[in-house]
Parts: sequence; C-alpha cells; structure tokens
Amino acid sequence: MSAVIFVSDILTPLWYDVWILYLIPPFFMYQFAKQPYACSAVVILFVVAGSFLSPSNNTPLTHSLINRLTGILGGWGVSFLLMQIRHLQVSLLQNQNELKKRVEDKTAELSQANSALQQDIAERKRIEEELRDSEERYRLFFHETPIGIFNYDT
Repeated sequence: MSAVIFVSDILTPLWYDVWILYLIPPFFMYQFAKQPYACSAVVILFVVAGSFLSPSNNTPLTHSLINRLTGILGGWGVSFLLMQIRHLQVSLLQNQNELKKRVEDKTAELSQANSALQQDIAERKRIEEELRDSEERYRLFFHETPIGIFNYDT
C-alpha cells in the first residue's frame, strides 16, 4: 500500500496533497507494529524522497516545502496519537484486570464471612435446641416427681 502511495506521489505535482495518503498505512499497521514511530520514519523518508523525485513543475518551492512539512508533521502526529491509543488500551486492560482481581478477592472474603456466619448460626441453633431440651427435662422432672422438693438456705 505504501509503495502504491509512493508511486502516485512521485507522479503527481508537489502541490497536490497526495502525502495525506501516507497516513492510511499507520492506521492499519498500528495494531501490528511494535514501534509506530518507525512507521512514521518510513513515511518521512517517502515524503522526502517524493519531494526530490517528483517531476519538476512550476510549483513555488515554499508551497511544496510547506506541503511536505505538513506531511511530515501529520505522520508524526498520527504516530503520537496511535501510541497514545495503545497506551490507553494497555492501561484500560491493566485496570480491568486489577478490578477483576479486587472483585475476586472481595468475593472470596465475603464467601468466608458468609461461611463463618452460617457456622455461627448453626452453632447457636444447636445451643438453643440443647437449652430447650434441658429446660423441658427440668420442667418434666419438677412436675412429674411424686415427692416434694424443698428449697431452703441457712
């Protein structure tokens, strides 16, 4: 794709803004490229080579230099933005992983607390049942005993 853009850049006069087409490959490549800045360096080489290899015409030098300088700045601007997007994606992924880990940790803590509460509730129910059984035995013992019981102190 870059070669096609380069050939079209060489064949058009310098005052055409064909250099803007150089910004297309970095958009497609930034997911695969480890260093988008290297892609921008290649774009700069193409832009500079295109300015020297383009057919001569009556375009003022100032206009063609401004055109090419805009291309170079555009390439670096795109690379900078692509790197910012990549950093934001990495940061977002790290934050999502951290949040997922926190949720898992808190869920584990709540699960342990829930388990402890269920054990506590089961223990209390067992104790209450034993207390009711003890009270019922005492009541039966007191009401069903055929002899009298005296309670006195010194």
